[in-house]
Amino acid sequence: MPRRPVRRLLRHPATQRFARRLLVGYVRAVARTTRWRVEGREHLEAALREDGSAVVCFWHGRLMLFPVDWPWPRRTHVLISAHRDGQLGGAIADGFGLHTVSGSTERGGALALRRLVRLVRAGEIVAITPDGPRGPRGVPHPGATALARLTRVRILPVSWSVRRRVLLGSWDRMLLPLPVNRGVYLFGEALPVSDDDALPRLKEALDALTDRADRLCGHDPLPSSAGP
Repeated sequence: MPRRPVRRLLRHPATQRFARRLLVGYVRAVARTTRWRVEGREHLEAALREDGSAVVCFWHGRLMLFPVDWPWPRRTHVLISAHRDGQLGGAIADGFGLHTVSGSTERGGALALRRLVRLVRAGEIVAITPDGPRGPRGVPHPGATALARLTRVRILPVSWSVRRRVLLGSWDRMLLPLPVNRGVYLFGEALPVSDDDALPRLKEALDALTDRADRLCGHDPLPSSAGP
């Protein structure tokens, strides 16, 4: 088949809807057949109890299974971009009952930021990949800390890993988990963002949490990108 018709077929809305359903089905199958070890959920519970809300952050490469074992799906809103990776994340979030917010806290994303501020002030949870939508990998952009400052809530880092996995060749080294697995899901301590070193501390916390998750699953940590 010529390339042009193939490209049109791949861009067709029906094809993309089918691909999203297939992806969500795969992620659900992985989640159901994985034995999970969860640590630190009390940090999120304490942040919600004390601040009334939280800004949750995880690296873009750990997007695939972020919603697994998430305790408050209907209260959680995931920021996604119009980029292809954002649509992937949106499909996964929708499939697990989370809400999505389209936009970005960077490059003209004032409307998205205002909506996120309203959600947090209303007691909702907002989840962000601070190095998305296009990287650099492991380098947080200031949108997450700006949101936390505006709403006066803390940032909660989370991460996960599994024993059986494939690292994709994407810019974020996205982790693709395999079915029938063992995994860990880690909640870190909530971070205040009132000072000027919020971005380095966010990176340090996310790197440490992700490295620990990988080690618990028998993997060497991935080399970290240069800090902000």
